[in-house]
Amino acid sequence: MSPDPHRHVIFDTGALLGATLRLLRANAGRSSFALLVLVPVSMAAELNAANLALSSLLWVPYLVAQYWLTAAALDQLDLRSASRPRFLAFFLVGIVTSLGILVGLVLLIVPGLVLMVRWWTAVPTVIASDIGVYAAIDESWRATEGGFWPILAFFLLLYVPPLVAAAGGTMIETLIGEPLVGSLIANLLSNGGAVVGWHGAVAVYSTTQPRADVSDVFS
Repeated sequence: MSPDPHRHVIFDTGALLGATLRLLRANAGRSSFALLVLVPVSMAAELNAANLALSSLLWVPYLVAQYWLTAAALDQLDLRSASRPRFLAFFLVGIVTSLGILVGLVLLIVPGLVLMVRWWTAVPTVIASDIGVYAAIDESWRATEGGFWPILAFFLLLYVPPLVAAAGGTMIETLIGEPLVGSLIANLLSNGGAVVGWHGAVAVYSTTQPRADVSDVFS
């Protein structure tokens, strides 16, 4: 589904936060179940980091959870019109955008941050419709034009606090000498931040779509 090129989109950080909270409430059961799976899986990945094959395999549930929760949030807003499952396209979008962002961060940091913001909606875009991988990335870039700063503020509000708190969990592990407790706290917070971020991406995507008004859907 492509955004209306004649529609003037105004991105507001507060409105995006509100939309994300409404989506999280509607998706609370699925999100809680996802965390029950992801936290022990990510802890197991940490313990087996030296085993590249096993640690890579343990990332599969993470991808499944992102796809499942994103699709559910899109369905709640009646924004998914794809004629078939889009997991492969979703996976390829993740690879392409992650590599691009990584290169941008390594080179100058700022380009990577710009790509994070402008490509944030590529995943919900490709899951929502039958659009191709590169077309979804391009559409995400075009749809977020003019909204970099409010979307960046929204992005930082969603991701920075759980990452800082997760780092605190690692510090607890060092201070109290209980690796399991510190790892549990850190992984719960980091995975929780990821779940919130996935819903945030749908909130940004919905803002670009004329059919979706999150406040009306959940009012």
